[in-house]
Amino acid sequence: MLRKNKKKGQIWIETVTYTLVAFVLIALILAFVKPKIDQLQDQALIEQSFKMLNGIDSVVNSVYDTGIGNKRMVELSIKKGA
Repeated sequence: MLRKNKKKGQIWIETVTYTLVAFVLIALILAFVKPKIDQLQDQALIEQSFKMLNGIDSVVNSVYDTGIGNKRMVELSIKKGA
């Protein structure tokens, strides 16, 4: 009877150990991957801003070319990492 209880305790210790190892591995992966994800999001934001500025420039040039009194609406929206 005493041996059976030891086996049950060992199984729980193994389960907890494997769970902790899995959590540590996930944390290590996130520690290395998260900065790269943030960098890619920032790069996408810069590209989006660059495209938006080019769009504004083309609208301004169009208004300037058309003449005095011309008006245009420009919608701006920036999504982080889109």
